[in-house]
Amino acid sequence: MSKTINEIYEEVMKSDLLKQGFLAAEKTGTLKAFAEKLGCEADVEEIQTFLKGKLNEDKELSLDELDQVAGGKGGNQNNDIDTEINIQVDGNNNNITNQP
Repeated sequence: MSKTINEIYEEVMKSDLLKQGFLAAEKTGTLKAFAEKLGCEADVEEIQTFLKGKLNEDKELSLDELDQVAGGKGGNQNNDIDTEINIQVDGNNNNITNQP
């Protein structure tokens, strides 16, 4: 039975030797042969499509990661910051102050 692209991807990610082999296969145009040696019958286009999908997954932030970067905060830090915003509406200055 043939392995899936995801199965060989997981194998490659766990092994520095396989990572080097993958990079060499990609550079020399022998990616299909490399995949076949690992037991996967996918063609080069299928492998490249899979890898592009993985790359896009890695670029997306999880909700937890978004919470960490929202507002420039990292993690669950509790920063006591006084915020003052000056807004000019119809020529009148209005100050909004937020003090926790």
